[in-house]
Amino acid sequence: MQIAIIGRTKTLLNIAEYLHKSGIKIPIIITTEPADYDQESKDTFKIFAEKIKSKFFNTSKLNNKEIKDIITKSKCYLAISMNWPIIIKKSFIDLFPKGIINIHPGDLPKYRGNATVNWAILNDEKRIGLTLHLMNEKLDEGPIINKIFFNTNKNTYVGEVYDWIKNKTP
Repeated sequence: MQIAIIGRTKTLLNIAEYLHKSGIKIPIIITTEPADYDQESKDTFKIFAEKIKSKFFNTSKLNNKEIKDIITKSKCYLAISMNWPIIIKKSFIDLFPKGIINIHPGDLPKYRGNATVNWAILNDEKRIGLTLHLMNEKLDEGPIINKIFFNTNKNTYVGEVYDWIKNKTP
């Protein structure tokens, strides 16, 4: 099986490393400029791509013809995405026969978008979700594949939740 990696977090890079060690081919890795929080340098993604002989792109423009051609030629079965900053168009999602699995640190559909962990803590949620779902052209929608939860209390910090996500996701 061949998959593509699309995103920019250290957690996603850990997933890619885990999948590669498990024998899954990753012919294409796409990242973009990191945000200020929980992000991995584009250079680290590039080094990993070179190590496993994958095509590497640092761009926010997924409709690039070269990227689409490489995906089509590589016969990627699906893609895994985490923290992509722009809604991905259906025409791009459709390049993958099984779609794109998005890793979302939040209880979908209740918490969509960014800073979901922060909002859940501020809203005194008793637990915070980590959701895997198939992407569609809308923000954090699509069929849910799996969801697990981190139990919180009044002393829960955002960093604790993100450490849990980093450990559970791969």
